[in-house]
Amino acid sequence: MLFFKAGEGLLADNRCRDCSASGIAILDTGEQVVVASNTCAGNMQGIYVRNSPVILDGNDVSNNKLYGFLIVGPGKPTLRRNIIQDNGAYGICCDGVVPNIEPNNIFSGNKSGAVFPRGILQLAEPPQSPARPPVASSEPPSSKPTQEEQPGKPRVIRTWQVGKDAATLEEAVQKAQAGDIVLLPEGKFVLARELVIDKALTLRGAGRDKTHVISTAANYVLNLQGPGPYTVEGINFSHSGLSGADILVVTGCEECQIIGCRFANARRDVNQKQYGRGLVINAVSCQIRNTLVEDNESTGVSLRGPPQAKFLCEEITVSGNGGIGLAIEGGHAIVKKASALKNRADGFMVGLGNQIRAQFESCLALENNWTGIGLWGGEVIVSKCECKNNRLQGVCARNNSKLTAIGNTCTGNGQSGIRFQENATGSATKNQCFNNTFGISLLDETTALIEGNLCSNNKSHGILSQDRSKPTVRFNQCLGNFRSGIAVEGNASPELEGNTCQRNQEYGINLSPSANPKVGPKNILFPNGLGPTNRR
Repeated sequence: MLFFKAGEGLLADNRCRDCSASGIAILDTGEQVVVASNTCAGNMQGIYVRNSPVILDGNDVSNNKLYGFLIVGPGKPTLRRNIIQDNGAYGICCDGVVPNIEPNNIFSGNKSGAVFPRGILQLAEPPQSPARPPVASSEPPSSKPTQEEQPGKPRVIRTWQVGKDAATLEEAVQKAQAGDIVLLPEGKFVLARELVIDKALTLRGAGRDKTHVISTAANYVLNLQGPGPYTVEGINFSHSGLSGADILVVTGCEECQIIGCRFANARRDVNQKQYGRGLVINAVSCQIRNTLVEDNESTGVSLRGPPQAKFLCEEITVSGNGGIGLAIEGGHAIVKKASALKNRADGFMVGLGNQIRAQFESCLALENNWTGIGLWGGEVIVSKCECKNNRLQGVCARNNSKLTAIGNTCTGNGQSGIRFQENATGSATKNQCFNNTFGISLLDETTALIEGNLCSNNKSHGILSQDRSKPTVRFNQCLGNFRSGIAVEGNASPELEGNTCQRNQEYGINLSPSANPKVGPKNILFPNGLGPTNRR
């Protein structure tokens, strides 16, 4: 692609690969030419610039045979936020000019070095841009005090657009005051260092499919510190470096909103066994809506806060993460219309702590490597959810947790559709559990109410009560299971009343020798393959 003797113009979002010379050639152009967000790979050199004071912004010039950029004077271009990696010789080769190379360019893996001649990175200084008013103002900056400094008058909320009112995202954040809006237009914005924001701001992109913030920094990509409030909207955040890092960390925040974003590719530090999380939220109040958190090497989303903290997660997807999809580790959380897909641990998890409260409504937990929805503590309501094809349980309550499961569908899970174990309490009512190994299982010393459920076509028993469990099991339908409708094993002593157990391949109710159930007269136990009841 050739750009020749243009006084002004924009060359953006092109893909130039495997050319015998340059992917893009910029020749004898003016300073109003911007070359942005292009990808040039597999060429002799990615972008060739001759005598052109252009702005080279957010381009990816990696994996070329010689150079990422070949720059020939005397015109002096400006390079900012470019990704310059794994080229066969130098990342940038300069002839007769020292370009302005801003520190936010990313260099990595270029075989001969970052820049030729060596030392240019130390000599080059970022261009000094004249001060400009923010987008919301049509007047030049005033030397008078800003409105927030004038007693009795509210301050004006200003909007700072990256690329117009500030050269970089970092500069826009620095210029903005509490309450302002930082706008990121469509394109790639590269961060070489962690970005910390410690004042209440709105960070708004053009949409997660259009605005990309990419970082190679260690520890985290973005850290929101202090009370806020913060809003992050319409941005795709990802990590591309080798160091361990989380994507977004929120610490000590009173209020934040995350809307329409994506958080991906967080890297875990395997030596220190930390980092690798997509979202780490420690806040008093946080809402996350219409957001993707995927392909992070550890937990997708971690929610923490004091007991009074309030979290809302609505229409979010946590997918392909190396640990838990969404972990609730404090406060009160409502999770609605969320999806947890193919995570390497639980899809959704509620952590230890009696003060945690959580509600899952109309959620999907699909093909997670552990449990679809797992409880270790707290009081949790799971309603109208679908837990399908998870390797262990669909829903599992452990420890001292209290589960209320209402109207869920649990199918194709490797062990149980719904399981209560250890000292877990609560109830499971009006659920459908089919094609699991067990429909509903009750282990250890759990006491729970199991009422009005349909457990059918499971590979073993419809309902299993074992160990020393003492549940109340009533008015359930256990139909067509491969073994018995209800099985009581170990020293379990459930109360069984009003259940319909029919068309099971073994028995309606099957009892172990030491089982001590209370079997009421209103159970319907025929027809079944081997008979209504059996005590081994």
